[in-house]
Amino acid sequence: MANQTVTKDKITVHGRGSVIIEYKARDALGNQLDISGWDLWFEVDGLSAPIKEALVPDPSDPLGQRILLERKQVELLKLQPTKFALIDESASIGDVYRVLWNGTINRDGYLGPPDEISD
Repeated sequence: MANQTVTKDKITVHGRGSVIIEYKARDALGNQLDISGWDLWFEVDGLSAPIKEALVPDPSDPLGQRILLERKQVELLKLQPTKFALIDESASIGDVYRVLWNGTINRDGYLGPPDEISD
């Protein structure tokens, strides 16, 4: 594993990395939908401090968005898998929420700088 591994329902990220996942949506025919204006949030449950991050524009795809967790947020993740959800809050004013993706996320590797090398 390098920085992160992403499957259909699992994300594993190295403790010294960040999460960067391009998120796209497609219709039934496989055509990409324009989700650039959707109100999308990535949430992680069961941590010492909650993670609820708005998705950001994807600089390489004007129709998509990007999940971005910084290193300090990754350090909050547990070694054991914890539940996450990607939620569309575009219709939240009417108390309507759609979970678009869910699964588990966990941290691998070490936290903080590498140990000092002793001679």
